Amino acid sequence: MQQRRGRRGSREDEQTGDRGAARRSAAATADRIAQQAGGGLRRRLIEQYRKPFDQLLGDPDVRAQLGDPDVTFALTQLVGPIVFARLVGLEPIAAADCARLVDDFLAARASDRDRRG
Repeated sequence: MQQRRGRRGSREDEQTGDRGAARRSAAATADRIAQQAGGGLRRRLIEQYRKPFDQLLGDPDVRAQLGDPDVTFALTQLVGPIVFARLVGLEPIAAADCARLVDDFLAARASDRDRRG
């Protein structure tokens, strides 16, 4: 029976509490995605668009403030609504919309941190 993998690693990692083993670096994630897609161009695009998020969310002060987020999941939460709106042909996302997405993300992280804290 194949074990399901979560965003933080395998079930075994979650059960043993080995969070360090469950985390992947941004470069390793980009490599894995690029290998699955089989393209150098795709890898460069992934690295290009991930880089600002990896730098920001990789900063120790930011990680402490946000509760040590999974960078890939945070990227999905922040960029996902923008990509969705573009894919389905909704109105373009304005700067104010992006600010609201970030504010909502930060509020949700703070709420989650407070519940766990």
